[in-house]
Amino acid sequence: MMSKRLFCRAMREDVRHKIWMLVFFTMVSFLAVPMSWLLVRSNLEIDWAKVHSSVRETEIAVKEALYFFLQYLMPVGGIIALMSGLVAGLSAFGYVFHKNKVDTFHSLPIKRSMLYGVCYINGILVWLLPFLTCILLTLLLAAGFMGRLGGVSAVIQMCGMTGLSLLAILTIFLMVYHLVIVAVMVSGNILNTLVNILFLGVGPICFYAIWRGFYEFYMWTFYNYKIDVWGTAMAGISPLISAFQLAFSTNQAYSQKGVWNLMWIIAINLGAVVALGICGWILYLKRDSELAEQGVRFKTFTAILRTVCGVAAGMGGWGIFTMVTDNVGGIVGVAWKSFGAILVSVFLFGLLDVIFHMEFGAFLTHKRHMAVTVFVTLIICFAFYRDWFGYDTYLPEKEEIAQLAVMDSQFMNRNSNYNKMTSEILEQMEIQDVEAIYRYLESAVTGEKNGSNYWECETVETKVTLKNGRSYYREYHHVPSSEEILWPLFSNEEYLKYAYFIEEEAMEELKGFDLYREGERLSLSNERLAVQIARAYNQDVLEHKEEVLAGEGQLLVRIWLERENDAIKNPSSIDYSLEIYSYMEHVAEVIRQAGYGEWVSEREAASISDIRIGLCVQLDGTETEEELIALAMKVFGVQEEQETSGQMITDGIMAETMAAEGIGGDRFMVPLEDEASSVLRITHRAEIEELLPYLNYTTGESSSPLRKQYVRVLVGGVDGKVSECYIQKGVLPMKYILRFGDIAREEEAQGSVGE
Repeated sequence: MMSKRLFCRAMREDVRHKIWMLVFFTMVSFLAVPMSWLLVRSNLEIDWAKVHSSVRETEIAVKEALYFFLQYLMPVGGIIALMSGLVAGLSAFGYVFHKNKVDTFHSLPIKRSMLYGVCYINGILVWLLPFLTCILLTLLLAAGFMGRLGGVSAVIQMCGMTGLSLLAILTIFLMVYHLVIVAVMVSGNILNTLVNILFLGVGPICFYAIWRGFYEFYMWTFYNYKIDVWGTAMAGISPLISAFQLAFSTNQAYSQKGVWNLMWIIAINLGAVVALGICGWILYLKRDSELAEQGVRFKTFTAILRTVCGVAAGMGGWGIFTMVTDNVGGIVGVAWKSFGAILVSVFLFGLLDVIFHMEFGAFLTHKRHMAVTVFVTLIICFAFYRDWFGYDTYLPEKEEIAQLAVMDSQFMNRNSNYNKMTSEILEQMEIQDVEAIYRYLESAVTGEKNGSNYWECETVETKVTLKNGRSYYREYHHVPSSEEILWPLFSNEEYLKYAYFIEEEAMEELKGFDLYREGERLSLSNERLAVQIARAYNQDVLEHKEEVLAGEGQLLVRIWLERENDAIKNPSSIDYSLEIYSYMEHVAEVIRQAGYGEWVSEREAASISDIRIGLCVQLDGTETEEELIALAMKVFGVQEEQETSGQMITDGIMAETMAAEGIGGDRFMVPLEDEASSVLRITHRAEIEELLPYLNYTTGESSSPLRKQYVRVLVGGVDGKVSECYIQKGVLPMKYILRFGDIAREEEAQGSVGE
C-alpha cells in the first residue's frame, strides 16, 4: 500500500512539471482533430433529398464523409504522434543529462525501477489523454451527422475506421518513444542522443540504400524490379522510416484483405515496439549516474556504430568520387575512388569518436579500429568494382536447378505497368525443363562474360529457383538471340500463359477493344465480342506458337483490348496489344461474323492504284547508282546486316550510318510523302499483284533481332485515299532494289541535259 501511494505521489509530482506539455499537446490535438472535422463537415455539400431517395447517393456521401477518419486521421495523427514521441521521450528522461538532476531524482525515497515507471507512464499519458479526448469529442460531433447520413451502419464504420487509425497512431508514438528512450539511455548529453536517434532511426535503411546502389551500379545483371523483401525488412528495422510507412498505409484499408494486411503491419511494428521497450529498460538498469554530461561509454555500442557508419561513409565516398571523376579511367580513376573512400570513412569515424568522447583530441583514439574499418571498406568497394564474388557470372550446377521464370519485353502482348507486372509474373511462372533452362543460363552467363554485342542480344528478366528452395534474380542483357536457346522457353505453355494468353479473370474486366489497320482506328465498346476475340486469340497462339513469337506471316490488324480502369478495384490494370496474322483463323472468323471482315482481309489488287516504297532520305543528286542500290539493300534487309553505328537501320536511317555506307555529305531524314525522298512508285497491275502478299496492314512493335522488322510504304487507292502499310525486311524482290539505281541514272541524265 505504501509503495502504491509513493508511486501515485511521484506521478502527481512529475505531472506538475509537465503541465506545459499537457497544454501544448491539447492545443495541437484539438486543432488537428475536432477543428479539422468541423472544417471538413462545413465543406461537405450534401443533397439530403437525393441521399434519402437513392442508395447509391447514400453510399457516395458516406464514403466521402468517412474519408476523414482514415485518409486524414491516420497520416496526420501519425505525424503528430511521431513528433510527440520525440518530445515526450526527451522530456520524460531528460534529467539523466544533468548531474545535479540525476542526484536529486536518485535520492528520492523510491526505487529506481519505480522512478522509471513514473517517468515512462507520464511520458505516454501527457500525449495520449489529450489526443484520446479530442478523438472522443470528434466522434460525438460526427455521430449525429453520420447517423442521419447512413444510419447505424455508417456510425459503426466510422468507429471502426477511427479505432484502426488510433491503433496505428498509438503504435507510431510508442515506436518513436521507445527509440528515444534507448538513445537517451546510452547517451550522456543531448548531442549524443540526437546522433543515436538518427543512427538507430534511419541507419539500417541508409546502409541498405548505399549497398543497393553499389549493386545497381556495378552488377550489370542486378534485377532492380523484383519484390524487394530485403528493402521492406530494412525499413521495418528503421523505426523512424517504419513509422512514416505506417502513417501512410491508409490505402491498405480499402478491402477486407487490405485491413488484414494493415493489421499485420501494425502487429510487426508492435513487435519492434516491445523489443525497443525491453532494450530501453535494460539499458536504464545498466546506466551509470556518472554518464550524465558525458558522451557515450557503452563500448560495444560505440564500436558497432563507428564500424557501420565508417563503412557506409567510405562506400558513399567511393560513389561520390566515382561520379566526380567519371571520365577518369584506369589506375588513376581507381586511385581517386580509393582516396574518396578513405577520406570520408576516416572523417566520419573520427567525428563520431569526437562526439562520443566530447573532446576534439579523441579523433584518433581508435587508430587500429579506424584502419581496420578503412581496410574493410576498400575490400567491399573493390569486390563490387571487380565482381570478386562472381555475381554477374554465377551459374549453378544443372543438378541444383528446380525451375525457371523469365520475361522478355520484346516477346509479350502486355502494354502497361511493365515493372510491377514482370515482378508478379516471375513469382508465379514455373518452367521446369531443366535441359532448356541450363542451356539458356549457360548462354546468358557466357554472353555477360564475353560482353556480346548488345544490339544482337536479348534482355531477359530471370528468376532461378534451386532445389534447396533458394531463388535468385538476374536481368541478363547479353542473351544470344538464338531460337535454339529461347524458343524452348518462350514457346513453353507456362511462358505463353503469362506473356501472351489473356486470363479468364482478365476477360471479365474487358470493356471493349480498338482495331488498328492502315493508319486508321475503330473503337468498339462490346464486352461480349472482346471476350470472344480473347478466347480465339489464345487458341491461335497455342496452335502457332513459334510463328507468333517470331512475328512471321502477314500482319492483318492490331487489336487493343481494354480493361476496366478502376485504381481501387484494379490498381495494376493491364491492356493487351494483339498482333493478328493471316494464319490466325479463329480471331479472323470472330471478327468476320461480327461484321468487320474488311479489317482482317487482304486488299484487292483492283482497289490499289499504286504502291510507293522509298529510302526516306534526301537526295542531292551526287549519289551514284551503286551507292543507292547498296543503301536500298541495307534499308530493305536483302543482304546480311553489317554493324556500323550500333543501330539496326530501318526507314529511320541515321546520317552517320549512311556516310559509313559510302554516301558523302550531310543527310537528314524526310517523310516518305516528301518529294525529296527517293521513292519508287509501283503502278503496273502485275507488279501490284506481285507485291500484294508482302503488304502488312500494321506493324510489329518488337525490335528483337529474332522478330521480323518492317519498312513503311504507302498504298494509294483508286478512290484517291492513301494508307499506310509495311513490308517485312528481307522479302522485297531484288528487281525493285535495283530500280533505285535508275533514280541515280535519271538524275545524272537530267544534269547532263541541263548543262
